[in-house]
Amino acid sequence: MPVTIVGNNTPTAGGVVYGDGTNYASTAAGTSGQLLQSNGSSAPSWVAAPSASALVFISVQTVSSAVAQVDFTSGISSTYDDYLLIYENVVGPTKPAIQVQKSGTFQSTGYNYCGAQGVATTPTSSYGGNSSSAPINNANGISTSNLSFGTVYLMNANNATGATGLVIQGGSVGATGTSNYANSFVSSQTTSAATTGIRFFDTSANNLTAGTFRLYGIQKS
Repeated sequence: MPVTIVGNNTPTAGGVVYGDGTNYASTAAGTSGQLLQSNGSSAPSWVAAPSASALVFISVQTVSSAVAQVDFTSGISSTYDDYLLIYENVVGPTKPAIQVQKSGTFQSTGYNYCGAQGVATTPTSSYGGNSSSAPINNANGISTSNLSFGTVYLMNANNATGATGLVIQGGSVGATGTSNYANSFVSSQTTSAATTGIRFFDTSANNLTAGTFRLYGIQKS
Protein backbone atom coordinates (compact mmCIF):
# COMPACT_ATOMS: atom_id res chain seq x y z
CA MET A 1 0.00 0.00 0.00
CA PRO A 2 1.52 3.33 -1.03
CA VAL A 3 2.14 5.96 1.63
CA THR A 4 0.51 9.30 0.90
CA ILE A 5 1.84 12.43 2.58
CA VAL A 6 -0.49 15.41 2.76
CA GLY A 7 1.34 18.56 1.71
CA ASN A 8 5.01 18.56 0.86
CA ASN A 9 7.60 16.03 1.95
CA THR A 10 9.27 18.38 4.43
CA PRO A 11 8.39 17.31 7.99
CA THR A 12 7.24 19.92 10.49
CA ALA A 13 9.93 20.57 13.07
CA GLY A 14 8.52 19.36 16.37
CA GLY A 15 5.41 17.89 14.73
CA VAL A 16 4.22 14.30 15.14
CA VAL A 17 3.07 12.14 12.23
CA TYR A 18 -0.32 10.45 12.67
CA GLY A 19 -2.83 8.62 10.48
CA ASP A 20 -6.22 10.17 9.67
CA GLY A 21 -7.68 6.88 8.44
CA THR A 22 -6.72 7.49 4.83
CA ASN A 23 -3.48 9.43 4.74
CA TYR A 24 -0.55 10.33 6.95
CA ALA A 25 -0.55 13.85 8.35
CA SER A 26 1.53 15.80 10.81
CA THR A 27 0.57 17.90 13.78
CA ALA A 28 1.85 21.42 14.22
CA ALA A 29 4.75 21.86 16.61
CA GLY A 30 3.76 22.20 20.23
CA THR A 31 5.28 24.69 22.62
CA SER A 32 7.91 23.81 25.19
CA GLY A 33 6.49 21.74 28.05
CA GLN A 34 3.26 20.70 26.30
CA LEU A 35 2.08 17.08 26.09
CA LEU A 36 0.48 15.34 23.09
CA GLN A 37 -3.11 14.37 23.85
CA SER A 38 -5.08 11.66 22.06
CA ASN A 39 -8.47 12.77 20.74
CA GLY A 40 -9.69 9.31 19.76
CA SER A 41 -10.07 9.00 15.99
CA SER A 42 -9.54 12.75 15.54
CA ALA A 43 -6.17 14.41 15.16
CA PRO A 44 -4.07 14.50 18.35
CA SER A 45 -3.41 17.89 19.88
CA TRP A 46 -0.88 19.57 22.14
CA VAL A 47 -2.07 20.47 25.64
CA ALA A 48 -0.54 22.03 28.72
CA ALA A 49 1.05 19.62 31.17
CA PRO A 50 -0.98 19.09 34.36
CA SER A 51 0.16 21.02 37.39
CA ALA A 52 2.55 19.24 39.70
CA SER A 53 1.27 18.13 43.08
CA ALA A 54 1.29 20.84 45.72
CA LEU A 55 2.82 18.37 48.19
CA VAL A 56 6.35 17.10 47.66
CA PHE A 57 7.40 14.10 49.72
CA ILE A 58 10.65 14.72 51.62
CA SER A 59 11.19 11.84 54.05
CA VAL A 60 9.60 9.27 56.35
CA GLN A 61 10.58 7.96 59.77
CA THR A 62 9.13 4.80 61.28
CA VAL A 63 9.39 4.07 64.99
CA SER A 64 9.51 0.37 65.90
CA SER A 65 11.36 0.51 69.22
CA ALA A 66 11.56 3.06 72.03
CA VAL A 67 12.91 6.51 71.10
CA ALA A 68 12.77 9.80 72.99
CA GLN A 69 11.76 11.89 69.99
CA VAL A 70 11.46 12.01 66.20
CA ASP A 71 13.46 14.83 64.61
CA PHE A 72 13.32 16.16 61.05
CA THR A 73 16.40 18.36 60.57
CA SER A 74 17.16 17.45 56.96
CA GLY A 75 14.90 18.72 54.19
CA ILE A 76 13.62 21.87 55.90
CA SER A 77 15.32 24.65 54.00
CA SER A 78 14.65 27.64 51.76
CA THR A 79 13.22 25.30 49.09
CA TYR A 80 9.79 25.62 50.70
CA ASP A 81 8.23 28.17 53.01
CA ASP A 82 5.63 25.75 54.38
CA TYR A 83 5.71 22.09 55.40
CA LEU A 84 3.27 19.36 56.40
CA LEU A 85 4.07 16.64 58.95
CA ILE A 86 1.62 13.72 59.07
CA TYR A 87 1.86 11.23 61.93
CA GLU A 88 -0.14 8.06 62.43
CA ASN A 89 -0.34 4.98 64.63
CA VAL A 90 1.84 6.60 67.28
CA VAL A 91 2.07 4.63 70.53
CA GLY A 92 3.86 5.29 73.77
CA PRO A 93 3.65 8.85 75.11
CA THR A 94 0.93 10.33 77.26
CA LYS A 95 1.47 13.94 76.19
CA PRO A 96 3.41 14.30 72.93
CA ALA A 97 4.28 17.79 71.73
CA ILE A 98 5.92 19.70 68.89
CA GLN A 99 9.09 21.81 68.94
CA VAL A 100 10.76 23.76 66.15
CA GLN A 101 14.50 24.12 65.68
CA LYS A 102 15.93 27.61 65.26
CA SER A 103 19.56 28.71 65.30
CA GLY A 104 20.63 25.07 65.49
CA THR A 105 18.70 24.43 68.73
CA PHE A 106 15.23 23.06 69.36
CA GLN A 107 13.37 25.79 71.20
CA SER A 108 11.83 24.79 74.53
CA THR A 109 10.20 28.17 75.25
CA GLY A 110 8.85 31.17 73.37
CA TYR A 111 5.61 29.67 72.04
CA ASN A 112 2.36 31.63 71.83
CA TYR A 113 -0.69 29.44 71.38
CA CYS A 114 -4.42 29.01 71.70
CA GLY A 115 -6.67 26.09 71.00
CA ALA A 116 -9.17 23.57 72.24
CA GLN A 117 -9.16 20.02 73.51
CA GLY A 118 -12.05 17.59 73.66
CA VAL A 119 -12.52 14.23 75.35
CA ALA A 120 -15.22 11.76 74.39
CA THR A 121 -17.13 12.24 77.64
CA THR A 122 -16.09 15.82 78.48
CA PRO A 123 -17.11 19.13 76.86
CA THR A 124 -14.43 20.90 74.86
CA SER A 125 -12.02 23.03 76.89
CA SER A 126 -10.09 26.04 75.60
CA TYR A 127 -6.42 26.68 76.29
CA GLY A 128 -4.08 29.60 75.86
CA GLY A 129 -0.44 30.38 76.47
CA ASN A 130 2.12 33.15 76.31
CA SER A 131 5.64 33.72 75.06
CA SER A 132 7.18 31.90 78.03
CA SER A 133 5.23 28.74 77.29
CA ALA A 134 6.79 25.43 76.47
CA PRO A 135 5.70 23.59 73.30
CA ILE A 136 2.04 22.66 73.34
CA ASN A 137 0.68 19.16 73.70
CA ASN A 138 -0.93 17.99 70.49
CA ALA A 139 -2.67 14.91 71.90
CA ASN A 140 -3.36 13.44 75.31
CA GLY A 141 -4.28 10.05 76.72
CA ILE A 142 -2.04 7.97 74.49
CA SER A 143 -1.02 4.58 75.83
CA THR A 144 -0.31 1.09 74.56
CA SER A 145 -4.04 0.71 73.88
CA ASN A 146 -4.40 4.11 72.17
CA LEU A 147 -3.13 5.28 68.79
CA SER A 148 -2.33 8.90 67.97
CA PHE A 149 -2.99 10.49 64.57
CA GLY A 150 -2.62 14.04 63.35
CA THR A 151 -1.15 16.74 61.15
CA VAL A 152 1.23 19.62 61.80
CA TYR A 153 1.46 22.54 59.37
CA LEU A 154 4.74 24.44 59.71
CA MET A 155 4.39 27.84 58.03
CA ASN A 156 6.66 30.78 57.36
CA ALA A 157 9.66 28.60 58.13
CA ASN A 158 12.14 30.88 56.34
CA ASN A 159 11.13 34.02 58.18
CA ALA A 160 14.33 34.95 60.02
CA THR A 161 12.92 38.07 61.67
CA GLY A 162 9.44 37.01 62.77
CA ALA A 163 7.27 34.18 63.97
CA THR A 164 7.02 30.70 62.54
CA GLY A 165 3.43 29.44 62.55
CA LEU A 166 2.19 26.03 63.60
CA VAL A 167 -1.30 24.64 63.04
CA ILE A 168 -1.70 21.35 64.89
CA GLN A 169 -4.66 18.99 64.72
CA GLY A 170 -4.56 15.59 66.29
CA GLY A 171 -5.83 13.21 68.86
CA SER A 172 -5.91 9.63 69.93
CA VAL A 173 -8.28 6.75 69.39
CA GLY A 174 -8.83 4.14 72.09
CA ALA A 175 -10.55 0.84 72.31
CA THR A 176 -13.70 2.50 73.71
CA GLY A 177 -15.35 5.84 73.15
CA THR A 178 -14.34 7.07 76.60
CA SER A 179 -10.65 7.19 75.66
CA ASN A 180 -10.92 9.23 72.46
CA TYR A 181 -9.23 12.65 72.48
CA ALA A 182 -9.16 15.47 69.95
CA ASN A 183 -6.99 18.59 69.86
CA SER A 184 -6.72 21.66 67.66
CA PHE A 185 -4.15 24.39 68.26
CA VAL A 186 -2.63 27.39 66.54
CA SER A 187 0.82 28.32 67.78
CA SER A 188 3.79 30.49 66.87
CA GLN A 189 7.45 30.49 67.84
CA THR A 190 8.96 33.95 68.03
CA THR A 191 12.73 33.42 68.02
CA SER A 192 14.27 35.59 65.28
CA ALA A 193 15.81 32.91 63.10
CA ALA A 194 14.71 30.72 60.23
CA THR A 195 13.25 27.34 61.17
CA THR A 196 15.47 24.39 60.24
CA GLY A 197 13.83 21.47 62.01
CA ILE A 198 10.73 20.08 63.66
CA ARG A 199 10.54 17.62 66.57
CA PHE A 200 7.79 15.31 67.81
CA PHE A 201 8.52 14.26 71.39
CA ASP A 202 6.98 13.16 74.68
CA THR A 203 6.53 15.74 77.43
CA SER A 204 6.04 13.11 80.12
CA ALA A 205 9.43 11.46 79.52
CA ASN A 206 7.88 8.24 78.23
CA ASN A 207 9.42 7.04 75.01
CA LEU A 208 7.63 6.71 71.69
CA THR A 209 7.41 3.01 70.87
CA ALA A 210 5.66 2.98 67.48
CA GLY A 211 4.46 5.27 64.73
CA THR A 212 5.02 6.60 61.24
CA PHE A 213 5.96 10.21 60.48
CA ARG A 214 5.99 11.70 56.97
CA LEU A 215 7.31 15.13 56.04
CA TYR A 216 6.17 17.00 52.92
CA GLY A 217 7.13 20.34 51.42
CA ILE A 218 4.33 22.56 50.09
CA GLN A 219 5.28 23.99 46.72
CA LYS A 220 5.53 27.75 46.40
CA SER A 221 2.88 29.17 44.08
